Formats: sequence, structure tokens, C-alpha cells
Amino acid sequence: MLLLCSNDFSNSTLIQDKSNTIDCKELQKILTRINFYMKKSQLKDAYHKLDESIRKKGLSFEQCCTFLHKLKHDTWQTKPVNQIWFDLFGRFMNNGTERQKVSAESFLRKFLLKQQKEKDVELEDVRQIFAHLNQLEIANVASSKALNSDSHMYIDKDHFEAYLMSAENDVFDPKKERFDQNCMTHSLSEYWINSSHNTYLTGDQLASQSSVEMYMYALYRGCRCVELDVWDGDVDTDLGLPIPIVYHGHTMTTKIPFSDIIDAVKVFLSFNPESYPIIFSLENHCSIPFQEVMAEQLLTILGDHLYTPSESTLKGALPSPER
Repeated sequence: MLLLCSNDFSNSTLIQDKSNTIDCKELQKILTRINFYMKKSQLKDAYHKLDESIRKKGLSFEQCCTFLHKLKHDTWQTKPVNQIWFDLFGRFMNNGTERQKVSAESFLRKFLLKQQKEKDVELEDVRQIFAHLNQLEIANVASSKALNSDSHMYIDKDHFEAYLMSAENDVFDPKKERFDQNCMTHSLSEYWINSSHNTYLTGDQLASQSSVEMYMYALYRGCRCVELDVWDGDVDTDLGLPIPIVYHGHTMTTKIPFSDIIDAVKVFLSFNPESYPIIFSLENHCSIPFQEVMAEQLLTILGDHLYTPSESTLKGALPSPER
């Protein structure tokens, strides 16, 4: 929206009066051009809520962007936030006016502890959150006065909305991201595994290049499950052996030998012997002769690096990453 607004703002002002500002009528034209539908009466009412000094001078580009942000929010986007805000903290404050802010104590008790069921959070943690939130630049050209003092004691509804959308309110506990060596003894099937889709592709799925280097790139970024879409290729004229290939089937993507990828992974394991298990997600489209060659290449290239389950282990749990 802001890029389109910049173009239309320039067309609306610089060409006509060189003032670098727009009035309500010019703003209405911009809204029409960017498909932001609003009744003229509603826009006029919102415009006249601006400070008189701003109305007389007109809106600069930055003020126009901020004003559009407020219009968008005040029309529909923050209605759910309004409901959450009033349900949690009450519609009216102790002095009888509509609630404009909430204290750190109320935020901790009514929201974090009661509603979110958070643990190990104290009042000082909330004050740090408030101080951070109140440093954010929230659009306020058409809003009530910002909190100028006690930034660690209160937040308003706009900053509460910012908190709801922030990483600090993530449903995932960041403590769970801390690596614990003692937790790596469960069955491999009990873990979320960093995985890659169409690992071999350097670009799109229709006409891009396939590259062995993409496997090294994925592995060094922490991926431990890579995908290989394997198809029947040519037959080696000298040895008479089938050559399984990897590419995105029935497209114009280039093709690479299956064995080259296995060689690359072997090199990675040689330089990173402490790596956790690497999983091949094989999308196997090969006929039996080509599948036999795939199996032979896995065995001969990877050797002891390849996990081969015994008859007894096939019926039990998968080994742990530590094994």
C-alpha cells in the first residue's frame, strides 16, 4: 500500500501545487486509486479529528501513510483487538472514562497469568516488556495522546496489539529452543527434524537447475532431512548399468546422477563425523533395475555411515540420534 501511496501522493501534489501536502479531497482521490473504499462522510469525520494545525497545512507523505494506517485499523482490523482489550481489562477505567491504558500489574494478573497461563513471569518482566513496547513507533497522528512518562508502567491499546503480534507473545516457549544433550536419547521418530523440500533445485520447480551443491548448502544450514526425487535415467553404455537420476519429474529442470548426491553427503559426513543422522527422503519413481542400482550405491558409497536395521530392530523403536 505504501509504495502505491507514494506514487499517487506524488502525482496528486507535486504536479499540481508543489505544496508536498494534500487535503481531504485529494486524500479521497488517493483512496479511490488504491482501492481503499470509504464513505466521504466517514473520511471527512476522521480527517477533522486531526489537530487543527495539521488540517490547515495538509498532510505530508509520512502523515498520510500514518493516517491511512489508522483508518485501516479503526475501520475493521482492530475490532477483534478492541473486544479482547475490553474483555480482559474492562471497558471503563476507575474514573468512568473508556479504557485508554492498562497498568503492568493488571496486565500481569489478568492477561499473562490468568488468560495466557504463563509461568515464571514477574512484574519486573512486564515492566521491561512495557518499556520495549513504548519505544515502538506506533501510528498516532490521529490517536489520543501517547504515554509520555512511566513507559514501564502502562501501555495503550495500540501497543497491546503490537504485543499480541510480537515474538514475545509466541505460543512456542523460547526455552524449548535451548539445546539439551540429555534430551537426545529418545527414538528418532519423537523429534521435529529440520527438513528440506526439493533440495536439489536452485530455483523454481519447472525450469531451474538441479545441483549437488544444494545438498551441501542445506546440510551446513542445519537441515537433516533432504529430499531426492529419483527417476530412471540412461544406461551406461560401457558397463551396461542403469543410471538413476534426480530431477523434478515431467518438467524442464536439469538432471543430476543419484550417486553424485550420495558422494556429496559422504564428504559432508567425513568432515562432520559428530553430525546427527541425515535422513534421505526418497521419492522413488524408479523401475526395479534402477532401484537395485540405488541400493548398491547407498551401500558402497556410504559404507559404515549407512544405518542398516537388523531383523529384530525392524519391530522396535527407531534408534536415538545419539546411537
